[in-house]
Amino acid sequence: MDTVEPPKGKKGIIGEDGVIRSAGKAVLGADDVAGLVEILEGIRSVKEAGVPHRDIEILF
Repeated sequence: MDTVEPPKGKKGIIGEDGVIRSAGKAVLGADDVAGLVEILEGIRSVKEAGVPHRDIEILF
């Protein structure tokens, strides 16, 4: 969950390999957030599908 404040004027570019990167030395700041979103989306999906499961405890 640790992120750094991105500098003003940051730009992202899509490389030839399809990976999004910073256009310079700026931090895009999405790496940690993307992992959090995946965890939360997984929980939401299980709840919406009504899949039986044990107790789920998430600690950030």
